[in-house]
Amino acid sequence: MRSIIFYKTPSGQCPVKEFLTNLTDKERQKVTWVLTPAQEIAVAEQRKKDYEKRQEH
Repeated sequence: MRSIIFYKTPSGQCPVKEFLTNLTDKERQKVTWVLTPAQEIAVAEQRKKDYEKRQEH
């Protein structure tokens, strides 16, 4: 399982985490629906880069 590291301001606040925490359940579902494909694309791109690196050696 992957973990999320939230940006923290110099004063220690996490504005993105605070925003997500304050969403309704329905809004949170929509955010998850949008971010899941983006995460899958990022993972696929990283796997492609790793594969290409292995092919170079």
